[in-house]
Amino acid sequence: MKKIWTIFKTDLKNMTTNLPTIIIVLGLIILPSLYAWFNIKANWDPYGATAGIKVAVVNEDEGTILLGKELNIGNEVVEELRHSNKLGWVFTNAKGADYGIRSGMYYAMITIPKQFSSDLKTATGPNPIRPTLEYVINEKSNAIAPKITASGANTLKATISENIIT
Repeated sequence: MKKIWTIFKTDLKNMTTNLPTIIIVLGLIILPSLYAWFNIKANWDPYGATAGIKVAVVNEDEGTILLGKELNIGNEVVEELRHSNKLGWVFTNAKGADYGIRSGMYYAMITIPKQFSSDLKTATGPNPIRPTLEYVINEKSNAIAPKITASGANTLKATISENIIT
């Protein structure tokens, strides 16, 4: 055991007196830390800069009358999304959105159908019809974009739920 400590002390002494060895040892100490720091920084908030992910929103909702008041959930949702910066919402018509999905301009397309408010109105009657949204993803554009646009679709659902409750 005594020889091990002697060898270790000799190695440390030789390491500290030789400049190339000092440079190599410092590099071995610093480089992994720098690599980890840059890697963590790059992946720290992957959903933080999603405003550049374009999602087409098509509002075809015609609205309805409920209890003597005009109800158009599609217009209310569009107004809420205009103030949201979670994704790059682009409000367009069906033809433009379809072209944008096929050409790769948009990562996803969400369509609020014509009968959306009417279907929602049936919730107060005996035979409710569940309103649906049409959601199309451009999966070939990017591997991670479908996951992020799915989070956008969930935001849209939450916005609709908020507008219905309030």
